[in-house]
Amino acid sequence: MTFYQNEKIITRACELNNRINDTIVVSGIYSNCMEYSSFNLLEKDSCYEKFDMDLNLNEVEFTKELDKRLDEMQGCGVSMKMVLKGILRKEPNTEYGHLGTNNAEFEVLEFVDYGKVKHHKI
Repeated sequence: MTFYQNEKIITRACELNNRINDTIVVSGIYSNCMEYSSFNLLEKDSCYEKFDMDLNLNEVEFTKELDKRLDEMQGCGVSMKMVLKGILRKEPNTEYGHLGTNNAEFEVLEFVDYGKVKHHKI
């Protein structure tokens, strides 16, 4: 899937530079370790570290299946591929997520697609 509702699915972080505060569709990996989590786009590029996103899930509805998968993401070394529609937030000198460990926020409006939970050895 490269388009969703006639909108290009963004997979590279450098494509985000001019899309702050825009409603966009992105594809990436959501990873979790205890209370710390992050969402990063699929393809690593020179801007990858500039967009370590916290997912703001306050405006999105959860299906039972998605709720079940997110419940599976306990502990460390856990990830899930996702395609999300939402609004990118990144303000200067602002920290996001638990204890400010993320440098951007993605306000999720819709879960377009999501994969299975993967457990990695750490």
